[in-house]
Amino acid sequence: MSILQVKKKNETFIEVKCSPGIAYELRDHFSFMTPGARFDPRVQNKYWDGRKRLFNITNGTLFSGLLIELIRFCESCDYKIAIDPELYPSDIPKFEYAKFLDHLNIPNNFEKRDYQEKAFFHSIENDRALLLCPTASGKSLIIYLLCQYYRMMHKLRTLIVVDSLSLIHQMYDDLRDYGFQKEINRIYAGQEKETRAPITISTWQSLVDMPKKWYNQFGVIIGDEAHKFKAKSLVEIMKNAENIRYRFGTTGTLDEVECHEMQLVGLFGPVFEVITTKELINRGTLANLKINCVDLQYQKEAKIYATKNFYKNYHDEVDFIVTREKRNEFLLQLCESLNGNKLVLFQFVDKHGKVLKDLFEKHATQPTFFISGEVDGIERNEIRKTVNNNRGNSTLLATYGTTQTGINIVNINHVILASPSKSKIRVLQSIGRGLRKGEIKHEIMVWDIIDNLKYGDYTNHALLHFYNRLEIYNKEQFEYNIRHVKIRMDLP
Repeated sequence: MSILQVKKKNETFIEVKCSPGIAYELRDHFSFMTPGARFDPRVQNKYWDGRKRLFNITNGTLFSGLLIELIRFCESCDYKIAIDPELYPSDIPKFEYAKFLDHLNIPNNFEKRDYQEKAFFHSIENDRALLLCPTASGKSLIIYLLCQYYRMMHKLRTLIVVDSLSLIHQMYDDLRDYGFQKEINRIYAGQEKETRAPITISTWQSLVDMPKKWYNQFGVIIGDEAHKFKAKSLVEIMKNAENIRYRFGTTGTLDEVECHEMQLVGLFGPVFEVITTKELINRGTLANLKINCVDLQYQKEAKIYATKNFYKNYHDEVDFIVTREKRNEFLLQLCESLNGNKLVLFQFVDKHGKVLKDLFEKHATQPTFFISGEVDGIERNEIRKTVNNNRGNSTLLATYGTTQTGINIVNINHVILASPSKSKIRVLQSIGRGLRKGEIKHEIMVWDIIDNLKYGDYTNHALLHFYNRLEIYNKEQFEYNIRHVKIRMDLP
């Protein structure tokens, strides 16, 4: 029987000693096709097969978080595996969870839920984990519990790595809201990187050039919204954090991620599904969700125009759709007809977002706010708070990119998907912007705008993308209906 010897190299890598034949098997097993590889000239010219391989066949190293998958591989192949005891999880000091919570003195308006406790114990029992947390599941409270546990029980400092400046400020606000009164260091452009604060929050962009010794001051690293991190940068950070034993990642989805699931598992640990969005709705934790699919049925001339001009060009079709004056006027009329706070999500800033901004500021009877990448994180946070505190009607125009991860706006009553999209991440997280219950809100309405230019045997790209979104709604068991609206499209 073949035997694999596995020992700890550091907190990021394990070393695997095995026969050359098994090493090649491991190289292929721990590999995946890189996104867009088929368009790479090296693949097209057959110089590269497009696969990223996580097992280093030269030195036998593999990301530590893939140890369990390595064990499964050995079981399936009937290989014997000998594991270094140093790779086993740490012993947990005895403590009572109820007393721990009492000591933290978290305000009563924050509900402590059973699945948060399970995620917390799973994390500390395994030293590492990739927590699959849907929007509004109370993920930041789980992060806070981990920070406080390792500070109090192990005297360790925590580094929280996020995707954007706005998430730095939001995480900071969340920790303060939970009652954390000690120093919190925030690292972004121009800010001090040296500190003795028990918690440091930074964007991953600010850390990519930090030397290995800088990370030695931390005992815990948490990657929040880890699916948004660029793979190369995240790998570099986690390599440099080679002495940090306790490492956790959080993500809302593992589909279409920037950093492949296998890499995320390797860097943070096996996936633990905290809870699903449907379960949260059924529990009454999230607002009841209803999706109104608005089928914009354009006139025959528009369909013929689209068939002739956009048959093989998705980008031109989307550009054409979002720049139609009549369509933008429809979005304005829709917002004016709805009561409560509206979040209108768009993709393109100049050709769509700013046009909508001008249109709404001229003709809307309700306050209008605007967020794009040009709006700095502090101002975004202030807009978020303003909309959150608004008890009347308002409209927030925002890009998908600036709102799809972590922006917490509780009192949103309607989410309008104003740009065509098939991305599961974008769709689920856009919906999630409005799922949190507010003091006066118990239901969220999502308005999915469908651009129906189907003509004869031709089905336009935007309509095909809607079919993709329908698959998501069905898989997630979301309630939806389809409404048909006739609209004339202004042609060139």
